[in-house]
Amino acid sequence: MEYINGEYIMTACEEGDPGQLRCIEDLYALIDQIGFLPLFANKVKGFSVEEHVSAGQWWTGDELTDPWEWRQIAAGQPDIAYGKFFDKKAGFISKNFFPAFVNYRRDGYDFDALFEDEKASYQARKVMDVFDLDDRAVGAELMSPEVKVRYGAKGFERIITDLQMQTYLIVSGFKQRRNRKGELYGWHIAVLSTPETKWGYEYVTSLYSESPAESFDRILNQMKKHFPDVADFECIKVVGHHETPYDLENQTERSRSVASAFQAIPWPDNLINDLAAKDTNGEQLKCPISDDQMKGLRHAMSFLKAKEQKVLRMRYEEHMTLNAIAGEMKISGSRVGQIRNLALRKMRNPKRSAYYIYGYEYAYDKEHKSSELQNAKSDEERYRILNEILIKDAGFDTRITNTLQRNCIPICTVADLAHLVSKDEEWVHHLRNVGSKTAVEILNKLEEFGVDCTYARSRL
Repeated sequence: MEYINGEYIMTACEEGDPGQLRCIEDLYALIDQIGFLPLFANKVKGFSVEEHVSAGQWWTGDELTDPWEWRQIAAGQPDIAYGKFFDKKAGFISKNFFPAFVNYRRDGYDFDALFEDEKASYQARKVMDVFDLDDRAVGAELMSPEVKVRYGAKGFERIITDLQMQTYLIVSGFKQRRNRKGELYGWHIAVLSTPETKWGYEYVTSLYSESPAESFDRILNQMKKHFPDVADFECIKVVGHHETPYDLENQTERSRSVASAFQAIPWPDNLINDLAAKDTNGEQLKCPISDDQMKGLRHAMSFLKAKEQKVLRMRYEEHMTLNAIAGEMKISGSRVGQIRNLALRKMRNPKRSAYYIYGYEYAYDKEHKSSELQNAKSDEERYRILNEILIKDAGFDTRITNTLQRNCIPICTVADLAHLVSKDEEWVHHLRNVGSKTAVEILNKLEEFGVDCTYARSRL
């Protein structure tokens, strides 16, 4: 369906076309044959219900021939899932292929784990809570207005669409509302539930043991089987998640070469690359790293939990695959991926990354100075420590750091800045490009170093 000059134009087949869907059984057969099928036309020609029915079949209200009515019936079928699965638009997925979509779209995360790892919003959490799910993600089937009333109207449609795209929710049927007399009235309204409620947790998550890339290849290969002349990136645009991290132009070849490419990168360069650390100039940290940086990397890893350290060692030092690590630790491959991602995020924390970016000795000395400042017993001792902390290492915003370093009055250390602020009533006027807002930021940072800025604040 195309929107042209304010009108929706259907992409329909001719009446009597050999591929025309004339009844709902024809639709079931096509969904089973391909495995998944959008409702409306898209970038892949022929890959939709719309292109297999004539224009005159739509919105007649006849359950025998109207595709709009078919979707309501198909949503309740035991072997079909219906929802907004294709680039945020409606479509069908057969029971056989649904676990592959689940493993790829969820990246191995159950919703609780997704929320705990801060990859799901609080609003999405509120929506999922409405269904009163148990520990197997099985819960109530609710009409969308019921969910909306219990959740709230703000952003409701967007959140529901995203949860369907991630396969945490499906449309399990359609119902009409009832009035106070118990009589049915109005349009048929979507009934929402989790796929686990329809098919059970074990079946829905049955492909969690393989990587999301492998599941994606299942989907893409099935597409290419039925539409061999279509470019990969066009297929991926339709069946891929809207936040897919994969290469849209050469997905299959890339996923096959990831393992061999990973094996070719030695330790610790492979870990540094995945950490995506940047040096003091804001550029990608270059490999190989120095011995002092290597010592800092080991020290940064020591802050992690034992299982997180174990996963990083097995993955990067021993070059083991996620499935091999899963077999060693007796957990699922998706769980190994979650632990690795969590460990990498912890390693990117500025307090830890300083050790492998600047080197162990420098980072340890900087941390030690911070501890000395807290324990300093006199102003002279504090000033001595502040005189050893350079402005560029003080933690100021980059803009403020550049302003201070390029000032007409030399300001090299925190002690220089503290002396200027405490002794000069017109200190702000001696700093170029520093207004009242920037001045407050400077004073806030100095107070973190234990400098008394009460008088300086009164002069702003």
